[in-house]
Amino acid sequence: MNKPMRVVILGLLLMSLMAGCGQSSQPTPTPGPTPTPIPGFKKIEAGGVELWVPENFEGGDLTSGDRELIVERLRSLGPDFASVAQTIEQNPNMFLLFAADTKLSDSGFMTNINVGREKVLSTMSLDTYTDAAIKQLPSQMKVDKREAVNIGPYQANRLTLDFGTVGAREVLYIIKGDGVMYLTAYATGQKDFDQKLPIFEQSIQTFRIK
Repeated sequence: MNKPMRVVILGLLLMSLMAGCGQSSQPTPTPGPTPTPIPGFKKIEAGGVELWVPENFEGGDLTSGDRELIVERLRSLGPDFASVAQTIEQNPNMFLLFAADTKLSDSGFMTNINVGREKVLSTMSLDTYTDAAIKQLPSQMKVDKREAVNIGPYQANRLTLDFGTVGAREVLYIIKGDGVMYLTAYATGQKDFDQKLPIFEQSIQTFRIK
């Protein structure tokens, strides 16, 4: 398996492992103020959330008819992207939103962004959910750093994850809504992480529940 594909597969794996950390409950949206648009970024709306990503990222809403168009577009970008397209196609319920940098990094990794969510009991705390999620991580995923942050009006935990021998790093934001946890992940190669991190941090601050 090629490196770009492994980065995306590990991101998918992490999202699937998070599922089941909480018990199901009907979420109530908590709208936040509209963020100021960032030059060179574009807005993606999906599954009741919105996020701004760099204009050179390809992707979008995976909860609507756009998913087929996104899959076709990714396939047209070459064999690495075609593999990712197949993964998305075979896992239609795993993501709300997916976007990938159309240019592979110098280290050969595909930088990508994905958003998922899980309904939980309204009484579940952010820290309890995060603790349960960390316990489910496989051995090749190491939590380098954990910290509490604010994403606009929302409480969140920020995890920096290292994928060991794969050579990838990811920053995962677990964001608490009303009866739902949103999981927003930014993954890239280890060598590219420091360079990409400011872009990730700009993007996540535009996250809003509609």
